[in-house]
Amino acid sequence: MLGQGQYDEFAKQLDQLIAPLCAAAPHVLFRPYLPPFGRGRPGVFAFGAPVAGAKYQFALSILLRWRDSVILNVLEADDAEREITKANFASKVQGILDDIEVRYRVDWSGGSQESPQALAIELEEF
Repeated sequence: MLGQGQYDEFAKQLDQLIAPLCAAAPHVLFRPYLPPFGRGRPGVFAFGAPVAGAKYQFALSILLRWRDSVILNVLEADDAEREITKANFASKVQGILDDIEVRYRVDWSGGSQESPQALAIELEEF
């Protein structure tokens, strides 16, 4: 488990990670997630309301978080390596969202999900 200072440093990167998500799923709102009381692993919260023709009846409520090992790799990288990592993430975003759509029964374009419960999804890579 990383220390809170490391989580805080990673949280500063979230806005740059949200941009490619917004481009890939423009009907979904993506916001940084900072845990209550400033303790714990940050992530990206995705939410939306089902539109006409959505596959599922429940509104999107998804927390995307990267595993500690992935966060540590980003934090240990220099500025150039971080830029490469962010570019790699941007190039993979559509595939990541497609995988989540199939695996967790999420309809990104319809703003819906099959589960009435909020989903917490651990991302293994950038």
